[in-house]
Amino acid sequence: MAKVNIVVPIYNVEAYLERNLESLRTQTYQDIRVLCVNDGSTDRSLEIASEYAGIEVKHMLFDQLEEVNKYDGIWACAAILHLTLDEIEDVIRKMIIATKNNGIIYISFK
Repeated sequence: MAKVNIVVPIYNVEAYLERNLESLRTQTYQDIRVLCVNDGSTDRSLEIASEYAGIEVKHMLFDQLEEVNKYDGIWACAAILHLTLDEIEDVIRKMIIATKNNGIIYISFK
């Protein structure tokens, strides 16, 4: 398992996503894992991430999160602004279940 997990939130960032991923790929510190989380992009962001990784990137919204004890951390910077208060409570519960013990969840509403 990588020592450092980097979560790249993706939402309509096709203009600079490839440059961002290339920067991560060429870091001198290589014990990293990059997780791209697409939150419903309507541009080519998902396609670019898939092409760059050489694998299919799963398109999933936070409210579809079903993993258990899988992630060291989840970064949700403004990604859940569109949810109702009831939906936010459910998504946060799913995030807690999806993170490992002592995992970190960062949520920002701008």
